[in-house]
Amino acid sequence: MKPFLALQENTDSLLRRFAMHPWLVLAAVCVGLSACFDPTAPRYGAYSFLLILAAGWILGVLFLCKGTPWLKGTVAVGGGLLLLVAGGRAVSSSAPLTKLLLITLVLLGGVAIFLALLKRITVQRAILLLAAAGLLLRLFYTLYTGVQVRQHDVEVFGNGIGHSGYIEFLYDNFRLPVGEETYTWQFYHPPLSHAIAALWLRLQTLLGTPWELALERIQILSLFYSGGCMLLSYRLFRELGLKGKGLLFAFVLIAFHPTFIIMGGSINNDMLVNTFMLGTLLWAVRWYKAPSCRTILPLAVCIGLGMSTKLSAALLAVPVAALFLAKLLSREGRSALGSYFKQFLAFGALCFPLGLFWTVRNFLTGGISPGAVPNLGEDSYQYVGFHSLWERFTDFSFYQFEQLYSAFGEYFGAEYLEFNPWIGLFKTAVFGEYTFRGINETVDFVAPILFTVNLLLMLAGAAAIVWYCIRAKGMQNRTIALFLGCSALLTLCSYLQFCITFPHTCTMNIRYAVMLIPIGAAALGVLSEPLGKKRTVGKVAYGLLAAAGAVFALSSTLLFAYLPA
Repeated sequence: MKPFLALQENTDSLLRRFAMHPWLVLAAVCVGLSACFDPTAPRYGAYSFLLILAAGWILGVLFLCKGTPWLKGTVAVGGGLLLLVAGGRAVSSSAPLTKLLLITLVLLGGVAIFLALLKRITVQRAILLLAAAGLLLRLFYTLYTGVQVRQHDVEVFGNGIGHSGYIEFLYDNFRLPVGEETYTWQFYHPPLSHAIAALWLRLQTLLGTPWELALERIQILSLFYSGGCMLLSYRLFRELGLKGKGLLFAFVLIAFHPTFIIMGGSINNDMLVNTFMLGTLLWAVRWYKAPSCRTILPLAVCIGLGMSTKLSAALLAVPVAALFLAKLLSREGRSALGSYFKQFLAFGALCFPLGLFWTVRNFLTGGISPGAVPNLGEDSYQYVGFHSLWERFTDFSFYQFEQLYSAFGEYFGAEYLEFNPWIGLFKTAVFGEYTFRGINETVDFVAPILFTVNLLLMLAGAAAIVWYCIRAKGMQNRTIALFLGCSALLTLCSYLQFCITFPHTCTMNIRYAVMLIPIGAAALGVLSEPLGKKRTVGKVAYGLLAAAGAVFALSSTLLFAYLPA
């Protein structure tokens, strides 16, 4: 047994090394996968085989390894269902396998053998498997979704407008837009996301990649950002003290959430700014628990670079400032005022230039007001301002739920325009602003299930956030809970105010309130732990919550596995 035990120790050591550099590992995986983005290859059924490999990986590890019975059983059942779903999808497809699938088979086969030798499965390794499955699901989505399919304000490359035009402008001119150029549609946004995309595009073309293929590979960046959100969410959950079942439940909601899957294939600036905003939540919690320059400077970078991506990142600066003030007024803060002021000065010296350079530059060079956003006006076909505010916020007539997808009027086969911000939030959290009706029978069957369970989880998440803020014990935990609760409340208020100021269907979108998802998932994870320890009522509630999470993950997988016709 000694050689095997030695191998087990070596594999544990290797796993720890991967865990020490997760961003480098994620970047290497995403860059390696860029070779798989080929617009001339079949985009549809063959890639479903990726899900079979992920399911086989999970099943192989769990059946060959010894571990916690409830964990092994839960993931094994889920993996078995996933295998049946993906297997049926692949069998029904006539598209041939590609070199991508063969490479993936070799890689996952090797990883499966590696993990099987560990002889046990832990919560951390289960998280690793879920993260891998989530990344594969995101990859699967981007492979069958072209760079100009299901995008937000991207337009067509070559037209010179939209996010695609912004990327091409930076690619062609090697400079930022100035003066009248910033009035071009979407050019008013801060440039970080578009500049990274332009540099990645330049690197691709320098290496001889054909233009169309290089454009497709821009999605690799969003895939990386979306994978990074899983990593940041996990670390945030750990900072909040989640472990065991609570940690797994919260992470499942992030790994399989449709918002992160759809945005993981979008090339605008939404995915990157939400990555920085998640980083802001994480480092704000870390700073409060251990205040120092080592924790406050990453927080400054997250807020600053977030604002250099999209100005909405400044929203979290308000609860962060409140957190600073709470720390300063605490007994610890009053006894170390000098140290805290030095940290705040370092924070400002780094955050303000990063976050405000674009706004100040545009004001000085073109007289553009800070935070100016073009208004579509009343002439837009999406205008819903003719509905009263009372009607918009209180009308929950059943006909609005018969149309599961965001209603854009006759342009997308609906008889009305979505006007209720609450219902718009519920719908876009699952389907974005897109319509999947009639693609195939499986999608039509799964969509109502996914919508319903997600609606229940969103309502439960809202209640859990309130419960978390009220029931958190200890000054530190209570302050962190209030910080997250205030961040969620401010995000929701900002979304609702945006819907009022710009009364158009396109503004009623979860992409303007994404932080509600990880905060709600964290609160549900915190809530699930005491529920599982209570007697009958608590255990029943926990069982229902766990079942909802399982149905959510499975139905999300089904939707995106069968989405390509």
